[in-house]
Amino acid sequence: ILAVFATRLMADAEVKPLIEKLKEPGPEDRIEAIRELEKLGKEAKNAVLELAEAHPDCFFIMYSNGTLIDDALARGLGELGNLSPVLSIEGMKARTDARRGNGVHDRIVAAAERLRREGVLFGISLTATRDNAEEILSDEVLSTFVDQLGALYAFVFHYVPIGRAWTPD
Repeated sequence: ILAVFATRLMADAEVKPLIEKLKEPGPEDRIEAIRELEKLGKEAKNAVLELAEAHPDCFFIMYSNGTLIDDALARGLGELGNLSPVLSIEGMKARTDARRGNGVHDRIVAAAERLRREGVLFGISLTATRDNAEEILSDEVLSTFVDQLGALYAFVFHYVPIGRAWTPD
């Protein structure tokens, strides 16, 4: 069962029933996902840790661009052991910075290094577009993020443009 929490931190009254429902007898493979830590805001970092701490029998994944994963958060994640960040990348430095902003790639790498140092299980999220599809599955990207930085899993998503003003990029 995969429950994706919205881009805002849900109130306890909304989260607790959802998690309890997921704990009911049924399939043993359950993962709860928290979408985009950065959209939750800096004040949500403690709330995210508290949520994982309150449910040690659950495993959570949290999508992140890595910019809010500082030493304290990495240490907290390492102590908990049931919350795994998924770092969003677009490839190597040039492609990631072009899509996510100047310097973001370096901040993602720094976050990955902190997570590895603290023994945190983490992965990467790659969004395939027509511009980066070859790069994201290249030996360079996989060697960097898996072999060197220690990502243990990856999700590959394909870009799907939506809305009236969509672009193919």
